[in-house]
Amino acid sequence: MIGWAGKDAAGFRSWSEKLTDPEEKKLLPHLVLHGLGRLNPSEGIAQLKNWPAGGDSNASQTVCFGKEWAAVNPQAAADWAKSLAEGGAKEAALKSVLRIWAYQDAAGVAGWAEQLPAQESRASALEAVMETWIEQDPRAAPIWAEGVKDPNRKSEALSTGLRIWGQREPAEARQWVERLPEGREKTALREVAKPPRTKGIAVGEEAPDFTVPTLDGKTFKLSIS
Repeated sequence: MIGWAGKDAAGFRSWSEKLTDPEEKKLLPHLVLHGLGRLNPSEGIAQLKNWPAGGDSNASQTVCFGKEWAAVNPQAAADWAKSLAEGGAKEAALKSVLRIWAYQDAAGVAGWAEQLPAQESRASALEAVMETWIEQDPRAAPIWAEGVKDPNRKSEALSTGLRIWGQREPAEARQWVERLPEGREKTALREVAKPPRTKGIAVGEEAPDFTVPTLDGKTFKLSIS
C-alpha cells in the first residue's frame, strides 16, 4: 500500500476517499507521505501543501515525510526542511532529518547545521546532531566544535555537545573540559558539563553546607557528614 501511495498518489487518494472508517482515514496522510518520501519527494512536497488534513503546519505529517526522504537522500531532505517556514513543524522536521543524516556523516552534517542563519534553528539542529554523534563517538563531537572559526558559534557548538555528553557520561565530559587552558571558556564549560542535580545525595557524595537563620537574626553554617 505504501508503494502504491508513492507511485500513484492521486490514484491512492481517489481510492481512499471511498473509505468510511474514520480511524483508517487518519492513517492515510502518513501512508501517502511515507511512500512519496522514498519514491517521489517532489510530489510529497506538493501533497503536504494540498492535503486537507494539514500541510506544512502539520508537524506530524511533515516529520513523517522528512524522515522517509532522509532515508534515501538526507542532504536533500535537510535542504527542504531548512526552507520551511519558521515554526514547530520546521524544527521537528529538521531535527528528525538531521538525526538520520548524522548516522551517516556526523561531521558533515554538523558543519551544515552550524551554517544555518537563524540562531533558534541552528541551536535545535546542533542539538539533534550532537545527540546522535555523542551516542556514536562522544570525544569527536567537541573536538569538531573546537575547530569552528566563528567564536560565538564555536561556543554554541561546544556548549551543546558538552551538555549532552555531561548528561550521559559526566565524568568523561568533565575530564575533557579539564584539558582546556584556564580561562573564561573553561570555567563556563565546566558548568555546562555538570550532570543535572538530583534531589538526593548519592552514596559517598559530600553533602553541601547550609546556612541557617537563627531566631535572633544571626546565621550559622550547618554541615552534614
